[in-house]
Amino acid sequence: MSFARLRARFHPFAQRKLYDSIYEVGSRTQRDELLVMAQRAETR
Repeated sequence: MSFARLRARFHPFAQRKLYDSIYEVGSRTQRDELLVMAQRAETR
């Protein structure tokens, strides 16, 4: 289980849904980019 996935468990539902949709992205590089973007958005 990845760090983001683990952290997503403690997030509100909407946030969890965001991570789930990121994980459905097929391409690994795309997925990593989306994860970085999601994490940046969180820290704002």
